[in-house]
Amino acid sequence: AEAVSDGVSGVLVDGHDPAVWAGTVDGLLRDGDRRAALSASALGHAAAFSWDAVAARLAGRYRSLVDAS
Repeated sequence: AEAVSDGVSGVLVDGHDPAVWAGTVDGLLRDGDRRAALSASALGHAAAFSWDAVAARLAGRYRSLVDAS
């Protein structure tokens, strides 16, 4: 759920029902515009998970905890 932002960088499918998964995949296969939009958004979303970005967020959280004490 963190690596994929539902409707922005991909589609989260609730549960394990093969029919639901098939319907989701079928919908994506039929909608090239939606796939292209998800693909474009996914690039920006994935950038938030670079080593630099993750380390900066973690350091910021540590700083806020130290400042709060």
